Amino acid sequence: FKKSQYKFFEIKDFDLKRIIRINIKNKHQLGSDRIANAIGAQKYKNCLVLDFGTATTFDVIKDGKYEGGVIAPGVKLSITNLNKSTASLPIFDLKFSNKNYGKNTKDALNAGFLWGYQGLIINIIRKIKETFKCKFQIIFTGGYSKIFSKIIDNNKVTIDPNITIKG
Repeated sequence: FKKSQYKFFEIKDFDLKRIIRINIKNKHQLGSDRIANAIGAQKYKNCLVLDFGTATTFDVIKDGKYEGGVIAPGVKLSITNLNKSTASLPIFDLKFSNKNYGKNTKDALNAGFLWGYQGLIINIIRKIKETFKCKFQIIFTGGYSKIFSKIIDNNKVTIDPNITIKG
């Protein structure tokens, strides 16, 4: 293994006060990806960034400050773990479908994940809005953004696949 001439840094190791205010107890517990998402979303002032990655994360940016968030299991990781933890449930590719149930295992799994995560997303957004008592721009990023943006009612969703890179 050849030693690299490059040095790698975590974004959270830098003094970020000039870029964004982070209003949480222990900044070192906050992932660099979530800090980057918050910085990339600052132009919206009040927004929720939902990142569909290994975990499904919700980051709250209010008045340009990072206020905290929610971490839920990621869709793909959950599909993989369900397959590994059961005798006969297969891996499948989540797809948009209007069907709310299935007549075979893969369609039943697809419906469960699609509509189960829809409920999770809508409920968490609702609870955050109730807590902060303000209107948030909803921003989706990550692998399942397009699928879930189609089924989030009464919420205008912006898809920004590059928000982490921008941050």
